[in-house]
Amino acid sequence: MWFLFILIFGALLWLLWTISGNTRDAVDRQIEIQRELKQLNALLSEKFIEQPDRSISPARGASTAASTVITVKPESNVSSANETIHTAQININDADIKTLQTLPGVGKTVAQKIIDARPFTAIKSLSAIPGISDEMLQKLEPLITI
Repeated sequence: MWFLFILIFGALLWLLWTISGNTRDAVDRQIEIQRELKQLNALLSEKFIEQPDRSISPARGASTAASTVITVKPESNVSSANETIHTAQININDADIKTLQTLPGVGKTVAQKIIDARPFTAIKSLSAIPGISDEMLQKLEPLITI
């Protein structure tokens, strides 16, 4: 009986030790990613401060389902957000699952339901899909097109 109790107690200690190790690794990775983003932010601001009205457009041959334009504001300082991101409307009849997942509130399951329910003739017809409420549809309307 005592042997079983000691064995379970040891297993719990091992489990807690393993969880704490994974958490520590995740935090270290997040700090590393944050450092890389700060470096990229500094590089972008240094490169485009000299050219104040310059925009970055998608490369030729990029997907037409969604495109992003980044406009750099030179008057803001390096530590703050230097870019304003404008996302073009996403065509829900042509977009792939990854593109649909970029929409607010749309996860993998809802994106797959949208793909399965194609083709759409009106944006309002999205409300028939389980997981898309009227409130969510109002948020999506300015971001999507047919």
